[in-house]
Amino acid sequence: TAPGWKPEESITLKLALCKYGIGKWVEIQASGVLPGKVIQQLNGQTQRLLGQQSIGALTGLSLDIDKIRADNNAKTDALR
Repeated sequence: TAPGWKPEESITLKLALCKYGIGKWVEIQASGVLPGKVIQQLNGQTQRLLGQQSIGALTGLSLDIDKIRADNNAKTDALR
């Protein structure tokens, strides 16, 4: 969890990403589940949750965030 994010907010974001899809920041904001969070915060925390900076290829997909993070952490040929 990043500074400014409570553990329960990260869980809420994971659930919102599963429901609305990655990159659907306006929809997540409009849902009201993470009041006070701006699009940049949602995007940055999603990058941290996934363990990767480039999330464009995942836009719109509803995915298991924890599985992607585990897969990314298992990669040995990735620059970090």
